[in-house]
Amino acid sequence: MLLNPEQRIQRARSLLGAALALALVRVGWQVHADPGELYLTKGNEQLNPFEVVTKLSDGTLSPESWKQACQSYGIEHTLLVDDAGEAARGTMS
Repeated sequence: MLLNPEQRIQRARSLLGAALALALVRVGWQVHADPGELYLTKGNEQLNPFEVVTKLSDGTLSPESWKQACQSYGIEHTLLVDDAGEAARGTMS
């Protein structure tokens, strides 16, 4: 099935949101999932990785604001792939 441009954007957002969620789980964040709701927590911090990716993608969250959030969460050096990953490496900020 050939996806239209909006469907491709949605698919990319979903994949990046899942990668962010998995990266956060690897560094100790806990998943909370209820019907229609998914977020991760660590201590007093709460983050919805799919919402973050969407906001970065549509421009409602600036890269600088996300970088500052990563620093406040202590995740600025967390990789989206683990050490055994074959994909290109990059930080979440």
